[in-house]
Amino acid sequence: MKTVSSAALAGADSLIRQYNIDPAMVARLANVDEAALSDPSLLVDAKAVLRFFEIAATSCGERYFGIELAKQQGLEILGSVWLVARHASTLGEAIDNIAEAMQLYSDSVFLRGLPEPLGTAYCYDTIAGDPAGEVQSVELAYILLCQEVRAHAGPSWYPTYVQFRHAPPSSLTRHRKEFGRALQYNQDRNALLVDKKTLALPLKKADKLHGALQRVLRLRQRSAKESFPSRVEIIVRNLISSEICDAAAVAEALGVSVRTLQSKLAENGTQYQTILDSVREALARKYLRESELSIAEIAELLQFSETSAFSRFFSKRTSVTPRQYRQASSG
Repeated sequence: MKTVSSAALAGADSLIRQYNIDPAMVARLANVDEAALSDPSLLVDAKAVLRFFEIAATSCGERYFGIELAKQQGLEILGSVWLVARHASTLGEAIDNIAEAMQLYSDSVFLRGLPEPLGTAYCYDTIAGDPAGEVQSVELAYILLCQEVRAHAGPSWYPTYVQFRHAPPSSLTRHRKEFGRALQYNQDRNALLVDKKTLALPLKKADKLHGALQRVLRLRQRSAKESFPSRVEIIVRNLISSEICDAAAVAEALGVSVRTLQSKLAENGTQYQTILDSVREALARKYLRESELSIAEIAELLQFSETSAFSRFFSKRTSVTPRQYRQASSG
């Protein structure tokens, strides 16, 4: 079975509710575990996720559901993929790193760059086979890519052209607003061309893709439907395996001060340490249940100074040791 991270569904629950539709019903119709709507650490059947997007679009009566969802998301949903890309020196190198690392995110979607005279065409494929079954997924992916490019090139940037396998919508107004006027439909591939000048743009900070993420998140904060704690959790989940997952790094990614981070979380009845501990526990359970990582390696990934500290943390929260939990899960 081909799988994709449930992070791909981030924001879907709240977006669907805006149309007075029950997200759980959409999940059931698509055969997606309802837990995937709130837990971004699960692995979900990729075909079911594609069905989910299409059923959601139909149920909500929203032809541009994928585009609307992308507006609430950002490249942070790619987790370790964007952590790899942040070491790039140019925008083109960052996108290429993302394309190469996509296999870490999913074995069911493919992004590859094909050099052309005017730039690079980024081709996107899914396991759907039928273009009608990938409309929302493809448009979501390309909006995410455009958002990332515009974080560097400016809001007036448009791709040189965009090609879609699927048929055009009844009106091209929304597509032209998002992608420009160079649109082609019923093609033999999905492709979005980024021009050479844009690809050569330097990433402006030492922590380059992270810097782009800050700008994207600042724009999203004005209209994002996810709660502030939810956005903090997304950042924590994606920084936890790096060496920079602390309140200062999360605040920087969100474009706020540590003091503001703490006060906004307090307003929502929680605090940074509570979110961090919840993420640590969820990921610990996942690694112990689904991976072959040693307990020491898991402790290091979750930023515990010693394996014994991780064991005490896990035992206190679950009433069993990491070893006992792994043995029970395998049995």
